[in-house]
Amino acid sequence: AAAANSLAAFPNPAVGLTGILGLEATDRWALFDASGKQVHAGTGPSIDVGPLPTGQYMLQAGDGRVVRIVRSE
Repeated sequence: AAAANSLAAFPNPAVGLTGILGLEATDRWALFDASGKQVHAGTGPSIDVGPLPTGQYMLQAGDGRVVRIVRSE
């Protein structure tokens, strides 16, 4: 995917599995909490936020694109 393409998360806010529109199966990403600490990393167009504490996170794709994800109650 080209860097010009934006990312979107659905559903968002989420309580479990969240799809990341704009990521391909081989695209790497990292997830950061509000303080900027990396809390998770993976590959592909989905992430399970279920194990994470509630709050706001930033998912950053390997090419630098970012999307905000909210882990709700």
